[in-house]
Amino acid sequence: MTVEIALQQGSQRELAALQWETEIPFKPFDLQKGFVTRVLLAAKDAGKSLTCAPSRKPADDSLLRCMLAGGQKPIPSGAIAVLSLKIPEGAPPATLRLRFLHIAGVTRDLKQANLGPAEAAVTIRGR
Repeated sequence: MTVEIALQQGSQRELAALQWETEIPFKPFDLQKGFVTRVLLAAKDAGKSLTCAPSRKPADDSLLRCMLAGGQKPIPSGAIAVLSLKIPEGAPPATLRLRFLHIAGVTRDLKQANLGPAEAAVTIRGR
């Protein structure tokens, strides 16, 4: 399963760094063993790199924390990253709601910008 992550921002608030949490509420996914993230070309051209790590707290085992940062150029609007999760063998068909929480950014002049939560629906066809 691959999910493209996009950022839409106005010119009055160009972000130089962005962090968020992705909640993946589907138990067969094991974030400790099975996820891949990559930064897309436009963000990479702006000098950004992407770091993601699963939560280490057992109560938050469905959270993936990510940060996109680097350099002084603003993060471009549009697709910035891709999250890939391996669908386990035998996974039943389901509609999965990925929630993007605690989205916060920093502008080039170090002003904090909090963005509201976002959600994406992903359909899993049985394996």
